[in-house]
Amino acid sequence: MASDSAADPGEATLVVRPKAGGSNYFAQIVKSPDGYESIKDNAIDTGILSGTGSVVTIPEDAPMVNRRINPIVDRECSAISSQLKIALVMDLSGSVAYNLDTYNEAAKGIISTLAGFDDPAALALYSFGTTSPADHIQSNQETPLDLGDPAQLAQANGLIDEYTSDTDGLTNWDAALAAVDESGQTYDNVIMITDGLPDAIGANGDYTSHFTSRQLSVLQSNELKAKGTRVSMVGIGSWSVSSLAALSGDVAYADGMGFNDGDYVQSDWQDLSRVLAQLGSSLDCSVSVNVAVNGDDGDGVVTPQEGWNVNFTQSGLTDVIGDSQQASNADGNVSWAYDFSSLSATTDLDISLDVQTGWINQGATCTGAESVTYDSGRIHISNIAVGKKIDCVFNNLKSSGVSNSQSPSDDPLAGDGDASDAVGAAVETGGEAIDLTTAGMVAGLVAVLAGGAAVARRRH
Repeated sequence: MASDSAADPGEATLVVRPKAGGSNYFAQIVKSPDGYESIKDNAIDTGILSGTGSVVTIPEDAPMVNRRINPIVDRECSAISSQLKIALVMDLSGSVAYNLDTYNEAAKGIISTLAGFDDPAALALYSFGTTSPADHIQSNQETPLDLGDPAQLAQANGLIDEYTSDTDGLTNWDAALAAVDESGQTYDNVIMITDGLPDAIGANGDYTSHFTSRQLSVLQSNELKAKGTRVSMVGIGSWSVSSLAALSGDVAYADGMGFNDGDYVQSDWQDLSRVLAQLGSSLDCSVSVNVAVNGDDGDGVVTPQEGWNVNFTQSGLTDVIGDSQQASNADGNVSWAYDFSSLSATTDLDISLDVQTGWINQGATCTGAESVTYDSGRIHISNIAVGKKIDCVFNNLKSSGVSNSQSPSDDPLAGDGDASDAVGAAVETGGEAIDLTTAGMVAGLVAVLAGGAAVARRRH
């Protein structure tokens, strides 16, 4: 079991205050040794404390602890071998029983993501309930499986089927992290998934308070961090995130963050697959971009456009798969993939479209990126982090004129409010067609100045 020296309450200065209107005290370590940080929201059941007034005693079996600062996963993506070693630790306590199919799908999803790296990750698998491994599991898979090997990938997925076949009692974070720590393996990252607060400790799964169980789990997490292992907590449900933060760190993952920028994430069951896939993707050294070129001939039917040139300019990437200018294929698509130099690298990207004669660009949309601007036919994406999967679409409209028989409501540009969009079109007003081509507008202006007709009539 853990023996992290930061467990000694004498090494820290505590501030203890009662929670207004509640039954808990809140205590915070305000001075921490180097390499540690205080846990900001330490809730202590009043029943644990003894003493009167401002002097309280915290028992040894429920110590106030510092949290080790979460290590950075420093993957050198350009190295000959940059295979990551990851331990996936899965809560199989009784409360997950009604969501086993969803759990199975989400776990296999992150395995698929990790297997899809240019250098596929190696994955160890641990389970816990009252004990670790969980009661119905014979052993933990301590030796990482190479997900680039089809046989070992199949083995990993088979273990997920076994894990999600049953559940096991209490929630013992302490035993789970101790199993990882005592495995003899050193992992780059531990991802622990849990759907509730811990309520057991020790190899035998002794029932105890949430606070005591959490504090001892912090010590186990500290032991892993001392080896350079980053601890990422994934909480399922709407319960308090303070215990997730206690083991990992104070920063919640958000969409678009790099892997090392967040410590924990909270999800509901329905969103778990997406959250785990995104977390796994943020460990990938690459980013992929797909650009679709669509066109509307004026009849409202959007079709992919082949043979349009798409250009990109970027900085800070070590390897680019795809030319700086590519023509869209028969499906209207152009794709690039980039490799970063490290997990902390970012880049800016500009994507532009060479609009073909007779067409007007109507704008563009992108998904998978958080900071996107669009101006004059150019998409600018800022601070792209590793693992992003970005999809952009350029929308275009054919600029050929409409016949005199069309009504204003048939005009594909009607109601746009953008005069530039009307260049090359003709609209009906008062029974006469006004030519809005550039030549037509110039001729009309000359006619007005000469005292002639107010508009230039279309020649037939």
